[in-house]
Amino acid sequence: SLSRDGARVAVVAGAAGRERLWIGVVGREDGAQIQGLRPLDVGDTPVSDVSWSDAGTVVALIRSGEQDSSLYSIDVDGGSPAVLVSTAGLPGPPTAVAAGPALLTIAAGTLWRTPVASESWTRVEDRRGGESAPAYPG
Repeated sequence: SLSRDGARVAVVAGAAGRERLWIGVVGREDGAQIQGLRPLDVGDTPVSDVSWSDAGTVVALIRSGEQDSSLYSIDVDGGSPAVLVSTAGLPGPPTAVAAGPALLTIAAGTLWRTPVASESWTRVEDRRGGESAPAYPG
């Protein structure tokens, strides 16, 4: 996931069931290159999705099983600890995330939205016919 300003990248990579979150800088000296890639500590649970909330914060989807998922807001510079985003009110575990002016997630095949991490989720639309990944342009 490329940050909106194009300066950083967040990558989910690793062996199946052991995926980690990595943060790097986009260098532009000889074309675009990812430089200084470093792991971001989110614990031992695999990361399955990530999205930039702002220039210094990502929202990561942490999954420890099909029915056990959590969303965390994480300062990529280590300035503050990860903050658990409430998933109360969702009809099932989140399966994808997009961050921006609001958080978007897919739960039980439906798109949900919350304006901030501490507020309740509202249904946006039914997404029948398979999984999808919410996204913001940019």
